[in-house]
Amino acid sequence: AGIIDRYVAVINPASIGKGLTFFTRIWLKAQDEDTIEHFATEVAKLPQVMECYLMLGDCDAMVRVVAAGIDDYRRFQSEHLSRIKGVQNVKTD
Repeated sequence: AGIIDRYVAVINPASIGKGLTFFTRIWLKAQDEDTIEHFATEVAKLPQVMECYLMLGDCDAMVRVVAAGIDDYRRFQSEHLSRIKGVQNVKTD
């Protein structure tokens, strides 16, 4: 393996109509390997999710989501994040 792990392109969210960023905490129904793997796999499919971190402490995961506005984010949360099997609660502060 070399020194360079990968090359990436960083897109400006505002240039594609996704000008707001939301940090969302997620609680899972269980913390077993299958639940966590399923959640991570499903979140990786969502183009609105820029980053996902598994957490220790109060919540199980934190995701950085880009959206066109608050209504767009609310739709995304209710139609996608909250419907992932194993998700118990979603909160954006």
